[in-house]
Amino acid sequence: DVRDQALFYYRLLRHDPHEAARIVNCEKVKVSSFAEAEDHEIRDQIFEEFNSLSAIYQMPSAKFTTYRPPEIKDPTETPNSPAAAANSIASPVSSNNPAVMSPPMTQIKTEMPLEVKHTTEEKKTVPPPAIDILASLADDTPAVIDNSSPQQQQQQQQVLTPKPKLAPQLYKKKWGALSKANVLTAVLKTPVPGVKQIVALFRKNHIDTVASGAKGGLMKFYFYAQSAKDSSFFLVEANLHTESGKYAATIKCENKALLSDFEGAMNGILATIS
Repeated sequence: DVRDQALFYYRLLRHDPHEAARIVNCEKVKVSSFAEAEDHEIRDQIFEEFNSLSAIYQMPSAKFTTYRPPEIKDPTETPNSPAAAANSIASPVSSNNPAVMSPPMTQIKTEMPLEVKHTTEEKKTVPPPAIDILASLADDTPAVIDNSSPQQQQQQQQVLTPKPKLAPQLYKKKWGALSKANVLTAVLKTPVPGVKQIVALFRKNHIDTVASGAKGGLMKFYFYAQSAKDSSFFLVEANLHTESGKYAATIKCENKALLSDFEGAMNGILATIS
């Protein structure tokens, strides 16, 4: 507080010395006595409760708080029992304080089933088949079939980290800071798969995407992957022409010594749809 007051005076003097003199040398209100000193008993009680609301209200807690006795529950009733639920609905709230006394409530009759019996036919009912959510999201383009062998998938797991995580803001920052490492091209079979199928195929092989879409016969993907050796990132901006199947990908990486491993993983994925 002393430091803040000194800093206030310093800034006031720098702003205008005459205005500072007018503010500091103004007529002071004389304080003859303090309220705390007039009643020693109340002052002692406030000091005993200094870290509470008593210091703010300038009165002991007994003057602004009321005691509410704890509610005594029936030990024979469990919290989830029908009787306890019915009592909690039908019983009015009781209190010794008339100010918070709630008005009497009309008792509500509750009919809660204690046991539900199922017939034999209901028990033997076969549940409906599960809905394939991915099939409902798929578009009219042909589905992608991953023809990579288990050995190739194991090699990709050794090169890339499964389920990498990279926020879009960090992707944009890394993309602007890194230089272009290489451009990868390929020609895919036509008709080419849809955007969702391609994203799912790359994601299955540990290459995720921050954004993707299609407009005017051009698909665009922003892929990223993380090396399993040193946790460095690979960033890819890929364009795919739907009519010709021409695929071009600009690659940026944090460790160019591992670029060949990542290109091998990309070529392996593209080979399944080329």
